Parts: sequence; structure tokens; C-alpha cells
Amino acid sequence: MVKPKLKLLSLNTGYCETTNFFLYLNQTDPDGTMSWLVDELYASELNGESVHIMSHIPPGGDFI
Repeated sequence: MVKPKLKLLSLNTGYCETTNFFLYLNQTDPDGTMSWLVDELYASELNGESVHIMSHIPPGGDFI
């Protein structure tokens, strides 16, 4: 919690990188991050909290 009613979630988004060839082997939720995120967002919604999500690789980023 950053302050009352504001939660900060930080994601390891290595699976969003288009050059991550391991994603071609397993395109589901390889480490459970997306399931965890859904649970956190649902709990926040039930509690009337706002959520800010940060990550280090934007979806589709390739950095080549």
C-alpha cells in the first residue's frame, strides 16, 4: 500500500518481451504472475482500492 486505498503492484514482465523464445514453448502463465495479478486486482476491487501497476518491459517490447 502506497497510501490508504492506493496499492502499487510491480510485475516481472520478462514474458512480455518478444525476443523471449521461452514463451514459444509455454505461452500460458509460466510463473503464475497473471493469476496472482488477477487475485490482487479482484481483492483491490472488493476493497475499493485503486491500483497502479508498474513493470520493466512494456508489452511487445523487443529492444533490438
